[in-house]
Amino acid sequence: MGGTSCDISVVTAGEPFVNTSFELEHDLVVNALANDISSIGAGGGSIVHIGADGEIQVGPDSARAEPGPACFDRGGTQPTTTDTCLMIGILDPDGFAGGEVAIDRDLAQRAFESLDTSFTLPERVRYAYEMAVNNMAEGLFNVAIKNGVDPRDYSLVAFGAAGPMLLPAVLDAVQCKEAIIPPSPGLFSALGLLSADQVFTVNRSAYLMLDGANAERIDAIFTDMERELREQISDADAQVHRSMDAHLVGQSWETPFVPVPDGTVDADAVAAMVTSFHDTYQARSGNRFEAMPVEGVTFRVRAVLATDKIEYPKLAARGDEPLTPTGTRTLRYLGDISDGGEGAQTAQVYDRESLRFGDVLPGPAIVNEGLSTTHIGAGQTATVGEYGQIVIRRN
Repeated sequence: MGGTSCDISVVTAGEPFVNTSFELEHDLVVNALANDISSIGAGGGSIVHIGADGEIQVGPDSARAEPGPACFDRGGTQPTTTDTCLMIGILDPDGFAGGEVAIDRDLAQRAFESLDTSFTLPERVRYAYEMAVNNMAEGLFNVAIKNGVDPRDYSLVAFGAAGPMLLPAVLDAVQCKEAIIPPSPGLFSALGLLSADQVFTVNRSAYLMLDGANAERIDAIFTDMERELREQISDADAQVHRSMDAHLVGQSWETPFVPVPDGTVDADAVAAMVTSFHDTYQARSGNRFEAMPVEGVTFRVRAVLATDKIEYPKLAARGDEPLTPTGTRTLRYLGDISDGGEGAQTAQVYDRESLRFGDVLPGPAIVNEGLSTTHIGAGQTATVGEYGQIVIRRN
């Protein structure tokens, strides 16, 4: 989660879901291999506004970097999600971005007061926060449904500078097992890019029924592709993987990246390809139609050249030294705001650099670091892992 969007992807058993196309923008589809990522208009710069029926709405319009949230004092006058978190107290006006960026709570309050609504100020801030969390929860549900997965089987990895600020609050709505805040969440995407393996691919399109009669033709296709790929990379250490896009006869869309066995493709290998298709189809759609014939559409070979990975140093355990917060902060508008109350909560504040392996942080709590802020809500508990990751679970 960044300033303008919340980008959501599913990783199962360490593997992201790769699609054969991606949507560059609305209704502009590019046919190219890409990790399947869904973006929703929910970020730190998402604008809080009043809908046609008088309800509080958040996004999808964003204040972006310019003029930015009202609290940045760069000309923005509309409240945003960042202004909401500042009003609540999740963000520290004196320590935002390690103290490098000044933010003004009075400007954020002025922006909320300018909204054309009869809601009180506590209601405006509270409902803006709840709508931002709800938007992200809805986005996560949509991605889970599209990929046929149960969120309760998954952990939510929250990164991007704004991710740790809001995504842990989604746990109550989405029922993920836990939220994991990696070290340096604001740099996590960049570190992933530096660690990404180099991948080379060769594809061949050929509509072939998957039966023993076509085994020789399929074998020739894979043999030719692997020879071409080896000539391109000339690296004996490359790992070569086969797959195919296939469909049930009569379908107008394919199930991509069905695993294909190595070695000579004979009748037994084709039978294994058919079984692999049904397994993959069932995993993605929840259905299995073994009585229907299967047709291969695109045959794929990819070579993977491993790249050195970013390594996180292990944290030492705390030992006899007690965990001591750097202070406390009052969080407003998250508790009872009936009768004009501010719903105040007292949160312990910690410096992430001071955390050690095994530390336990009961919520409500705030963890500050240079490029991000983590909010551990009431009813949640965080535990620090051996690599410095913060694991947040519901009590």
